[in-house]
Amino acid sequence: MNSFFFKGSIDLADAVFPFGTYGRQLDILARQSLYKNFMNYAHSTGHGIGYFLSIHEGPSFIGMGYSSLDIPLTDGMVFSDEPGFYLPNSFGIRLETDIIVKNYTLPNNYFNSTTEFLYFEPLTFVPFDRNLIICEMLTKAQLNWLNWYHAQVRSTLEATGRLDSNELDYLTKTTEPISC
Repeated sequence: MNSFFFKGSIDLADAVFPFGTYGRQLDILARQSLYKNFMNYAHSTGHGIGYFLSIHEGPSFIGMGYSSLDIPLTDGMVFSDEPGFYLPNSFGIRLETDIIVKNYTLPNNYFNSTTEFLYFEPLTFVPFDRNLIICEMLTKAQLNWLNWYHAQVRSTLEATGRLDSNELDYLTKTTEPISC
């Protein structure tokens, strides 16, 4: 897997940001690893989902563009997290997961006790294919997030009680912690 856009997907999903932040301000998190390697993709990183029970809709988005109708991210907004990479006339690949904006309470806010923060919580619980991950390309923080996410996938799917023993074995193997 081209880990540059995978790193961007993790960096966006792991973001913590102050109330009043627009999606366009967070887009760089998903693109920075690609930019450092002179790559980019020509679509928005994320679109709103479900505001009018549809997809690809506002009132906000995560992308480089500007809209006068755009509003800051707020608790409860749902977005896709979908950076990609496309080599013209060769191939393209895109990850797409869904995330929800949630209020974030900091244990210690030393700078401004009235500042509210937000973060993204995953809504999609599908393990990433460990055979396609170049572990050495991930930072320690990205690897920690990936292992945390896989633990969430496992606990969420196990809790349904709907998996047979073969599915549980597969889930356990695919969500084991990754170490480099």
